[in-house]
Amino acid sequence: MEENLFNLGANVTFTGVAIVFLMLVLLVLIISCFSLFSKVKKIENGGEKATAPNVAPVAPTMPVVAASEDEDEIIAVIAAAVAAMYEGTGVKPVIKSVKAARGTRNIWALSGLIENTRAF
Repeated sequence: MEENLFNLGANVTFTGVAIVFLMLVLLVLIISCFSLFSKVKKIENGGEKATAPNVAPVAPTMPVVAASEDEDEIIAVIAAAVAAMYEGTGVKPVIKSVKAARGTRNIWALSGLIENTRAF
């Protein structure tokens, strides 16, 4: 009698564990399909986000003050990025100041945060 109860308990345990893992695999497949659909939608839209047409840039009011040669290079890179962003739109951007953002994360900390919170 005890042997039958042991076999019944083992069968119920094995069946329960098997069902749980099968459902987990099914959920992973479903979530992966959602991820694929979102990538297809981004590709159809031409990227991650579409830009709004006829958007005028908002220019800061403080003058540019460059203290060193490194800052001059940074300002040149920022200006080139802004010019590339508005290329072909007919809008002529004006950069009046460039200053460092406060309270931002270290680039390595930000990279780790993105890596650990990225979807499948």
